[in-house]
Amino acid sequence: MDKELVRFYRDRWKEAAELQAEEHKKLSIDDRMARLAVLFDFARSVSKGGPRKGNEEITRRWMRLKELACESP
Repeated sequence: MDKELVRFYRDRWKEAAELQAEEHKKLSIDDRMARLAVLFDFARSVSKGGPRKGNEEITRRWMRLKELACESP
């Protein structure tokens, strides 16, 4: 690869990241919470052995946030 091609590649990824950041700023809090709930569900589905001991309070808080996100209109 030559320097010009590397620069072009890097600049395109920077532009994509900027566009993605702008789109994220436009999301409502409900949309953000819904996305967070999806990520939480995914992480829980791929984790091995379930929640670690001592994290029960954290798990309860996450579940409450998920409930709130799903209840909001």
